[in-house]
Amino acid sequence: MRQNLAENRGESSPRALVLGPPGVSRRIAADLEAEGIRALLPGDLGLDVPLPTSPGAEAKLRVALSAFADPRLGGRSLASTSESYIHPGVSPWADRPELSRIGQEMGLAVVAPPPKVLSLFANKLSFLAEADRQGLPHLVLSFEPVQSLRETERLIEELPTDSPVVLKSLRGSAGGVGVRVVQDTDELRRALPLWIDQLRLNFGEAMFFVERYLEGARRVVQPFCRLPDGHLEFFPTLDASLTHRSRKIIEFCPSQGIEEAEPAMRAAAASFLESCGYLGVGCLEFLVEGERFHLIEGLARLNTGYHLWERVAGTRAIAWQLAAHTERGRQLAPGRKPERQWACGVAVRLYAEDALRQLPQPGMVLEVPERTRWSEPGARGSAGEAELDLAVAGGQEVPPRSDGFLGSLWVGGPTRERAQELALQVLSEVWIAGSLQTNERYVAEILSHPWVRQGVFHAGFVDEEFIPELGPPPELARAAVALCRALAEGGGGIPAPQARGARVLSMIGLGRGGARGAKAVEIPEPEARWFCGDRWIQDADPAALSWDGPPRTWEQGGRPGVSGWILLGAETKRRLRLCAFPEGESRWVVRLGGWVMPVRRRAPRPAGQAKVFRLSALVKGRVRAILYRKGAEVPGHEALAIVESLQTLVPHALPAKARVIQWHVRAEDEVHWGQDLADVDLLE
Repeated sequence: MRQNLAENRGESSPRALVLGPPGVSRRIAADLEAEGIRALLPGDLGLDVPLPTSPGAEAKLRVALSAFADPRLGGRSLASTSESYIHPGVSPWADRPELSRIGQEMGLAVVAPPPKVLSLFANKLSFLAEADRQGLPHLVLSFEPVQSLRETERLIEELPTDSPVVLKSLRGSAGGVGVRVVQDTDELRRALPLWIDQLRLNFGEAMFFVERYLEGARRVVQPFCRLPDGHLEFFPTLDASLTHRSRKIIEFCPSQGIEEAEPAMRAAAASFLESCGYLGVGCLEFLVEGERFHLIEGLARLNTGYHLWERVAGTRAIAWQLAAHTERGRQLAPGRKPERQWACGVAVRLYAEDALRQLPQPGMVLEVPERTRWSEPGARGSAGEAELDLAVAGGQEVPPRSDGFLGSLWVGGPTRERAQELALQVLSEVWIAGSLQTNERYVAEILSHPWVRQGVFHAGFVDEEFIPELGPPPELARAAVALCRALAEGGGGIPAPQARGARVLSMIGLGRGGARGAKAVEIPEPEARWFCGDRWIQDADPAALSWDGPPRTWEQGGRPGVSGWILLGAETKRRLRLCAFPEGESRWVVRLGGWVMPVRRRAPRPAGQAKVFRLSALVKGRVRAILYRKGAEVPGHEALAIVESLQTLVPHALPAKARVIQWHVRAEDEVHWGQDLADVDLLE
């Protein structure tokens, strides 16, 4: 076990400010504390650390770092320390050389590679050009950056290939938004303008390059550490092939099926890292097919999934970083002590999204799991451990301007099969409910797929070959609508909230299935229609609800919600947990078991009124653009409006030609899921 460094030196403890998203930052902070460094997060000190792409970012960063360097900050005694560090974590600043320069101005050491290395890795085209000069195989089709549709079309026409291509931002993937696979020229013309706007939104610029698309390859992440004495330590590889829209959602460690390529891949990596003078912990990403490998990416920082490879390696990534960047850390060389229950590992990333429809779905988190640690100390084949690191808490909002990351699940076992089995078990217990949608059921479907269980998958498997369940079973849809009808009309064994304005009320002691004390909140017109998603539900009877214990009720914005357990099915009596969260007027988000279902009620059209269709918001976010004026005719499948949510631009279109009758929102308005954006008259 690594000892406390401050105790070894007999001097006051150093301190570090850890940047980045709270979930990962808390883990890094805990690891720094274990190394004898007092770790603080910006939120602990009330510091505002801006994004690098925000206006005046460098000036605001200087203010924050100056405040951290000030021993009088917040009345805290911080000046008694001998050293002060900035740990960039996995924040956007971790990829930028400006942080090291500004930190040096403030007298703060930054735990990061040299600025020249950061500059090289920050521009992905320059990074791959350097790899090309050193003879590393890659997939770049042209080293000329492009920034418009016309330039891209001309480039693709000149390329000696008719295969799909990959467009990549010079600034990296940023959770998948900086990568776009294009199958043909028609798709390019249709999708590129919106993607270019999305690049500007996330990176402040829209420069990208083109790579050859490689079918059937594995996406492999090779983490490493290079120390000042030239020692290069390779850690177990990650198989990150299971991506959704180029965003990593499931990773396995160590990678399997790359034995033919691994020795040559590591030799090429060692040569590249030595030539560019790398120092610290980072990772290189490759596409691997048989004995061939192609460099596609490099990170000059900890990758978000570093905890998986460090557990399998039996070491601490932070200890290696300190050994590379601090004199204090170099006094004790990091060690490696693998554990049997972490011989193989699986990492799952949880996001606020409707993965089936590929839509971001932020919102309020009402309930989160109480259990976050699992240990199976059984026989050799059944041992395993799991850790759930949540980045959210009950009562917390996942705002539309965040990245939608909810947390990570880390699972270890003596074999990959056991790790996958335990991951599925834990995912069935994970409960994150509120007005948002989450992806754990979708991820569990992928892990359950026979090909994934057998390790037969590739980097395009999820987007190209995986077919998920297309919707909840009819009985779940009926139960979800019955719940919401009971909330709107009274009955169904749901007690009415007793106090207005309270977010969550205490349990109300009703017997199973009882309706005593319930009162009607609103009586809908007989012609009102209820929808679960896009499905019209006609046979949902609140009286058929069978509760297992009394439900809990509350009000959100003056509207009723409920959570508890029900028994589903007259014969099976399947016990399912539920939460029906009021999202707006006549709209709820219902989680029932593993399914999250949007439910809404449509009021009847007044007699004599012409038939009017509504364009409704698909996501919660900000209206970025209104593309057609009132009275304009819009071709079918043409976007009328763009809504920004979770770093994604979501186009809103209709399936047929239409005329805009009236807009209910304006650009820059904040909108909720299901909110009416416009009234339209369909012309076809």
